[in-house]
Amino acid sequence: MAKKKSAISIKQAAITMLLFGFCLGYLVSHLYNQNTEAEKPMTTHIHEQFDATCYENKPGLGIAVEKDAKSGWNLRLDPANFQFAPESANLNHVDGQGHAHLYIDGEKVTRIYSTNYYINELGEGEHTIIVTLNTNDHKDYFVLGEPVSAGVKITEEGVVPY
Repeated sequence: MAKKKSAISIKQAAITMLLFGFCLGYLVSHLYNQNTEAEKPMTTHIHEQFDATCYENKPGLGIAVEKDAKSGWNLRLDPANFQFAPESANLNHVDGQGHAHLYIDGEKVTRIYSTNYYINELGEGEHTIIVTLNTNDHKDYFVLGEPVSAGVKITEEGVVPY
């Protein structure tokens, strides 16, 4: 009988420790995410940087977002000195080539391989849309210490530059 009682005690201790670990993990995660909007980073998906400052023709990016006639939003990108190269995604870097990354409210949503992209309905409230240019091997293009990106904020008043 003593063996059975100690086996139950070990199981109970293991379950208690497991539950404690889950609770501690939740608490740490919850406390970490208590930042105010002003404290949150622009994006939560971090990539290595590729410095294109020395390029004679530096990459740049323009953006336009318009409400779709039916639902959602139409995103239009205007890259400068940059060519979308979907066939080269995940391959070696080639100067001036790559794809874009779309972030909505700080979260990476998808890669973009062309100048036009449709965004589903975003829900009530303000939303921030940011697009970065990225190399074929997913590094963020940077010029003069800043990411090559463009963004807008969608508010009740409409779409405004970010």
